Amino acid sequence: MKKLYIIPLIILFFLPFLAGAQNATINVRTRETAAVGQPFQITFEINGEARNFKVPTLKGLKLVAGPNSSRSVYSEIFNGRQSYSISYSFTIIVEAENAGTANVGPASCVVNGKTINSKPFSIKIVKSDNKTAQGSSSQWNRGGRQPFQPQRQAQPQRQAQPQPQTSNNIDHNTLFARASINKTNLYKGEEAIIVYKIYTQIPLTQFQIEKLPRNKGFWSEDLSEGRTQVRQYSETVNGRQYQVAEIRRGALYPQESGTLKIEPLKTDVVAIILTQMQRQRTGTMLDFFIDNFFDDPFFAPMQQQAVVKSLTSNALSVNVKPLPESPAGFAGGVGHFDISVKSDLTELRAGEALTYSVTISGRGNLSLLEPPQINFPKGFEVYEPRIIDNITKTDNGLTGSRTFEWIITPQTQGKFQIPSVDYVYFDPASESYVTKHSDPINVNVLKGAPGSVAQGDVRLLNSDINHIRKTTRLHPIGYNVNTGAWFWVLLLLPIIAMSVIITLARRQQRIAGDESSMRLQRATKLAKKRLRNAEKALNNGNDELFYEEIYKALWGGIADKFNIQQSLLSSETIKSHLEQKNVDSQLKERILQTLTDVDFARFAPGDNGSKKQNIYHEAMQTIIQIGSIKIQSPKSKRQNQKNITTLLIAALLIGGNINAAQNTKESPEALFLQANEAYDTGNYEQALSLYNTVIEAGYESPELYYNIGNTYYRLEEIGHSILYYERALRLKPSSKEIKENLLLARSKTADKIEEISPFFLTSWFKSILSITSPRGWRTILIIITIITCITMAIFFISSDFKIRKTLFIVTVPLLLLIFFSALNAAISTKNVTNNNEAIITAPLVVVKGSPDQKSVDKFVLHEGTKLTITDRQDQWWQIKISDGKSGWIDGGAEEI
Repeated sequence: MKKLYIIPLIILFFLPFLAGAQNATINVRTRETAAVGQPFQITFEINGEARNFKVPTLKGLKLVAGPNSSRSVYSEIFNGRQSYSISYSFTIIVEAENAGTANVGPASCVVNGKTINSKPFSIKIVKSDNKTAQGSSSQWNRGGRQPFQPQRQAQPQRQAQPQPQTSNNIDHNTLFARASINKTNLYKGEEAIIVYKIYTQIPLTQFQIEKLPRNKGFWSEDLSEGRTQVRQYSETVNGRQYQVAEIRRGALYPQESGTLKIEPLKTDVVAIILTQMQRQRTGTMLDFFIDNFFDDPFFAPMQQQAVVKSLTSNALSVNVKPLPESPAGFAGGVGHFDISVKSDLTELRAGEALTYSVTISGRGNLSLLEPPQINFPKGFEVYEPRIIDNITKTDNGLTGSRTFEWIITPQTQGKFQIPSVDYVYFDPASESYVTKHSDPINVNVLKGAPGSVAQGDVRLLNSDINHIRKTTRLHPIGYNVNTGAWFWVLLLLPIIAMSVIITLARRQQRIAGDESSMRLQRATKLAKKRLRNAEKALNNGNDELFYEEIYKALWGGIADKFNIQQSLLSSETIKSHLEQKNVDSQLKERILQTLTDVDFARFAPGDNGSKKQNIYHEAMQTIIQIGSIKIQSPKSKRQNQKNITTLLIAALLIGGNINAAQNTKESPEALFLQANEAYDTGNYEQALSLYNTVIEAGYESPELYYNIGNTYYRLEEIGHSILYYERALRLKPSSKEIKENLLLARSKTADKIEEISPFFLTSWFKSILSITSPRGWRTILIIITIITCITMAIFFISSDFKIRKTLFIVTVPLLLLIFFSALNAAISTKNVTNNNEAIITAPLVVVKGSPDQKSVDKFVLHEGTKLTITDRQDQWWQIKISDGKSGWIDGGAEEI
């Protein structure tokens, strides 16, 4: 029985262990080699929603212009198959000042709340006069016939192929470059064609454009891009016949008014000239006669030599007139255009999607056209348009069409009309604005499918989201779920303290129990001896000796039992000790009565034999009853009180350590406060950047994620808003404000999915889990463990039956609470670290039947929908939504 207390100790020791229980990338496009003073582009392409792009550090290069950004959104529905993608690109123009190696550091941007970086790289920089005759994208010999190919002369096989050499001896009238433009007086945005030509009277083999004009103030399009051969023909200039090659043709669209200058184009050409061949000498007198004969140029043998010649075209100037005051609806189009609209569906259910497109076709600055403003009906969820270009580059400029496609999801039932589109453009030919009209499109929206809920049917808790939190305690990421050393120390310390206290108390009790037993044995042995002597005296008729032995047996037994000195024995002393020991009143009266009877009989003469016999039996029974009284020594009692006091003090210290451990962590909040100020002033982009900087520094908190969710909500990025509300709710599941804002954000999603009702016990258990965070459950576990250890220690120390019974009744449910708290801590920690839940953050995601782009499209999900990830295969996720549907997706979602 003494070992039974070990069992709950073992349970307490092992229960705590239950509590422990398509990425975005930046691709770079640029050249590997560049020349000093030659501007060139570096383009950074990001496959996702990019924000806060930061230009890389440039060593050996200077930034000439940029960064210029462009955004491409692609979403298409064709024959029931839907696809979506989005990308950003940022372009900078740089120039090298010195030859050597230029180093470009990593560029960075924020995609979906995470900062990504490009890889650093190097570019070889060569001197500007170190020209090569190797082919490039702008050279003539790109697999076709070489223009100006000379008639090759038969050359001796011993002669090596001539190498290109730099020469300035070629006459400018023999070889030069010239630029021409078809308009020098035009309107802002009007198209002008510029042509760069080489004029030559000597054979040429290759060319390389060394420096393109910057054309500041113009948007330019290369019309010669993709040509495999250079256009060539003959032309007479100043009475001289030239062979002409068009090396570049472009379209220019001025973006500023006033006088704009077009810088010269610089190019290098390889020309073939004839030079006198050097004769091999024999070293004899014959050389003298031969040299004199062949010094005459008429007889001197000639050879072909390739030389490099640098050419620079002429500069140009144009006068750009500002456009007249524009009417409402002008979208920047300059040229001649037509408009057409269409919708792939005119009847659909609420919550389903249709594609509405506007096509602008004609001739002009097609690449610069902006989408027209369209007043879509109220209750239509409209996503950002996808741009589809079908533009052809001709010698006379751009022609074709630009189409804007919107994915539209009606949220309510009814008949609606998408109004006609008025497209306004400027016609340079008539020098006036022209308005083209489209036809309106009627759309019949039927009642949503069973289980779907129209947006207007959702009852919101508030008309707007709750405001951001102004204060927070920032902790390192993972702080709320990681079980650090402090947890194990605070959890195991009371268990160890309880074990030590119980062991020491048991030892003291054992020692005290042994002393009492020995004394009792001695007292019992002496009492028996005196009773035997009294019996002999009774039989011999010796009354004096009989009463003396009876007296010593009684008083000696009491003195030994209660540890009272013989000299202090009296009826009052015995009565006092009996009362202190809580001896039964009847037993107490019997003991005192027996002592009184013995004293009276001892001094009363003439007692008969029957009275002596009664006194003998009464004394014997009294001595036996005195021996049965349980006595706790004062030393043992003091030790118990000391142990209990020590245990209580240790518990208070441990409880204090819990608060100390929770209050020692302090984190900087300056960026958080700055972000709050930016949010309050409506600068949501800056607020988001500052909040993300806090996360990048390795800190998090429920309030931080909550504020980020609010910021995304204000930026109308519902998917990211729901994502961060979910992250905040994981860390603080009891927050009413987070739940209200999350419900409001969910009401704005396009997908209204009917959830399968869970088993009531599952719902009940989840509601208990949401009472507090994993860290809160671990704190509860520590507190209950401390209380349990205190009750168990008192239980094993105390000798009072009533106290032990009460503590036993209390300890059993406490042990069950420890188990329940440890289980909740383990499950809530697992839920927070669970990476099998995600939120759709892209406007639209197509769910496939298998992890293959060519597989069948099963259904479409929109921004803000919550997913459960059931499997992963490379970049593909197998997902399941709350109504039980499943499939595969490739990107477009982020883990909570």
